[in-house]
Amino acid sequence: IASIPELRDILSGDGHMRKVVIWGTAIPIVLYALFAFAVVGAMGGATTQEAVAGLVARYGSWVAVAGGIVGVLTTATSFIVLGLVLKHSFIYDLHLPKTFAVFITLSVPLLLFAVSTHDFVKVIGFVGAVFGGIEGILMLKLHRAAKILGTRSPEYALYIPSFAYYFIGALYVAGIGYEIAYTIFLNKP
Repeated sequence: IASIPELRDILSGDGHMRKVVIWGTAIPIVLYALFAFAVVGAMGGATTQEAVAGLVARYGSWVAVAGGIVGVLTTATSFIVLGLVLKHSFIYDLHLPKTFAVFITLSVPLLLFAVSTHDFVKVIGFVGAVFGGIEGILMLKLHRAAKILGTRSPEYALYIPSFAYYFIGALYVAGIGYEIAYTIFLNKP
């Protein structure tokens, strides 16, 4: 979702937007599913929360190196894309000075990590569930507002019945609530 405005600028008027969005969504889903099936297939009931750590115990340290490289690339590329989108939002939407926008974009994640439990999996899980849920709710509201108030003809339309907005929104709220409750009450160190 975050990269779609950048993608639209790159493909301006190309007509391939729908195809690129579909493939850009499908490829990561397939890759994540293959990774999950491979790990669970290799480890079975001994699958650990941190998949690579469990694989290292069984297959040796080369898995840690390969997993580390893939993990760094995955995290870095996601951070770069989301960081650029956030920086542009600060500059173009909030009219903040460029240096201040860069400072906020880079310092907030570092600050959150500094005051957190230093458990990367917990931090990623919490931030992903809470902020991903908030983003999902905002996307539902934006989609509905664009359908009602929009005057531009989109590249392609997505019909969502009214009840589905509320149902999907309730799922996001439930997910956010569960993650907060789990982190505070159930996930004690």
